[in-house]
Amino acid sequence: MHIELKGDYYAFYLQAIQRKLNNRWNIHGAHHRHLNSFIQREVLKLPDQAKVLDGGCGLSVWLAPEIEQGIKYFGIDNQKDSIAFCQRNFPNRKYSLEDLYQLSFVNDYFDAVVMREVIEHVKMPEKAIMEICRVLKPTGVLILTTPNYNNPLLHLIEHTYNRFFGGPCKPYLPDVHPSKFTGKKLSRLCMSKFNNVQMGTIDLGLNLTAVCTAVKK
Repeated sequence: MHIELKGDYYAFYLQAIQRKLNNRWNIHGAHHRHLNSFIQREVLKLPDQAKVLDGGCGLSVWLAPEIEQGIKYFGIDNQKDSIAFCQRNFPNRKYSLEDLYQLSFVNDYFDAVVMREVIEHVKMPEKAIMEICRVLKPTGVLILTTPNYNNPLLHLIEHTYNRFFGGPCKPYLPDVHPSKFTGKKLSRLCMSKFNNVQMGTIDLGLNLTAVCTAVKK
């Protein structure tokens, strides 16, 4: 079952996530802040006006104004309504409808690729990573987060909170998260394409993080 999310979903979700991010007492908001902070810290290490591809951008919730000023941002997604919503609401940014398996960009184009909670939605992650390496410069950086399926707490959350209060996106369904990563599985995937991989976790190990550099050619 493929869930096609419509424009009204994105409008509702953007408002909801902004409320949660601004509420210091909201646990879900804190989790998203931690994901965003990790990505922002890594992006801030990039050279000024680095070209950054947001792969599976959704609503670009990590892209703070102070970050946006220092990079050349490109957002892509395979959801038509997501891209249409972003183009309409963020007209100064570059968004396009793209397939992670076959990107329209030339080789060695980007200084960095961000994948925030995306790789778990990809049925063929090896193929997607290969294409990302193609468009990354040899010294480029992949900045990635994904749920940690080696964490029992994640399974509990998915089958309680997400099942009953998670809205239309149900991560426990196999078609929503077809690729479920543990730390070892993600490390193997990244090490197959990069010479340097730094792994980590966020929020009691609920999410894995990876910073991958030196693309293997």
